[in-house]
Amino acid sequence: MNFGPKQVGRCLCCQDDCYEVLEVWTDGSLEGHPRRLGKQLECGTQVEFLMSNGTEVDITFCITCANELGIEHYQDVWEACIDRDRLDMLLTGASLNHVKMATLKSQAIFPMDILLFRKIHPETDRLYVDRRRNG
Repeated sequence: MNFGPKQVGRCLCCQDDCYEVLEVWTDGSLEGHPRRLGKQLECGTQVEFLMSNGTEVDITFCITCANELGIEHYQDVWEACIDRDRLDMLLTGASLNHVKMATLKSQAIFPMDILLFRKIHPETDRLYVDRRRNG
């Protein structure tokens, strides 16, 4: 499995759309990336990871890639997220020192387990648990 570059509303692994893309960036370093999203597509899910510091992080995947995630992929998943956070900070004008310190803070934690998969219910447009991965 290859991870990244992380794009909003797309699977972190295969880059397939997991949400309706209503608008894309037309210029700059995010050209072609989704800018505005609609509803979650049937193929999309949010995977909730338990982090080493006790926090929880939701990351978008397609169902196919989410089902293939194993513990051997967790660090690569997190590195792709850190890379995107770094890009976002640089694009919004953060100082290089701020970017460096935030990156170091993010690298100090890591994903430990998948808690659950989440989907948006197509009729109610509300988040619900789709499948518990570990019990």
